[in-house]
Amino acid sequence: MHHTPSRRELVGENRLFGIELVRIAMALAIVVWHYQHLAMVAHPAVAFVREQQPFYGGLRWLYEYGAFRVPTFWCISGFIFYWLYRASIPARSVTGRDFLVLRISRLLPMHWLTLLVVALLQALYHRTNDSFFVYTVNDLRHFVLQIFLASDWGFQSGYSFNGPIWAVSVEVLVLVLFFVLLRTLGGSMWVALTVLAIALALQLSALVRSPVIDCAMYFFAGGVAALALARHEAMARWRRPAYGAVVVAGAAGLWLLDRQGWLTDFGLRPYLLLAYLPLLIFLIARPVAVPAALTRPVRQLSNATYAIYLLHFPWQLVLACLLSATATPIPFYSPWFFGAFMLSTVLISVIVNQQFEQPMQEWLRRDQGKRKRVAVTSL
Repeated sequence: MHHTPSRRELVGENRLFGIELVRIAMALAIVVWHYQHLAMVAHPAVAFVREQQPFYGGLRWLYEYGAFRVPTFWCISGFIFYWLYRASIPARSVTGRDFLVLRISRLLPMHWLTLLVVALLQALYHRTNDSFFVYTVNDLRHFVLQIFLASDWGFQSGYSFNGPIWAVSVEVLVLVLFFVLLRTLGGSMWVALTVLAIALALQLSALVRSPVIDCAMYFFAGGVAALALARHEAMARWRRPAYGAVVVAGAAGLWLLDRQGWLTDFGLRPYLLLAYLPLLIFLIARPVAVPAALTRPVRQLSNATYAIYLLHFPWQLVLACLLSATATPIPFYSPWFFGAFMLSTVLISVIVNQQFEQPMQEWLRRDQGKRKRVAVTSL
């Protein structure tokens, strides 16, 4: 029977350490990108000037292109899911029920918590300002869509409630596709490459515009990276340096082209990421020796990235409600306020992850562990 490596095993050898660092950086990058939301507090309004945001010189890339951080999460998800399940799902040692319980326990508790909090806070904000904060489509139909993580499956009229959940919503559909493909066709490189090629062709042709296609493109690119790494590590040792050199040369070539300005076209950036991200993940997903004093805080922050992603907007909404109710000017351009917001977002997320998210996962998976040992992954 195929052995499915658990996330604990991967963490034990620090194979995911580099990926965890990237995930933390990307979660914080999205919070920086969304810092601009705080300029939208209704009373009094702030004249938004992007270039005057705190630490703009050092954080310019995040302020300008923070939206490109989401594809990184999708690509990392594709890598980890293929690495964990490429053999066990085709072998049926991980069943559909196993997979469903693991996904529900990971995604829904934090999503439902933040959905309820945002629904309440948006009602309070609307009473004071006669408008909603940032995400304006907050009716019963969209609340129901949100409950089932279907907020961005094409039935929506716009972003609703806790808007950042859109990236998770479309990934749910891609995860269904992933499971069906592995169960029916297996976890081969050719299957992953075919799906990647179809998604890329649809993207280039512009026949269909959907974030689901974008997600599938990056997710299966991450899957290709996982399968390539597995094949690389199965090679004879004398062949590995040559294979690795090709990857390093490809990554260096992309970096050089970008530095020369040949790939600075905004429209080309998604495809630059599509080429670069799998190479980056391939290179950093290796066992590394890391001091124990460093692994624990990194692991805590990595575990809290989903909480950071879903809690930063509710925290902004809390501040918006307080400032609006008291007609207090927001110190939007203050470096001190920016630093306090970033630090408080991380601290709240770590606490919620440890006190709510992880206990809820364990509670929902309690029967799963008794019935059958399966791979448990935290994404």
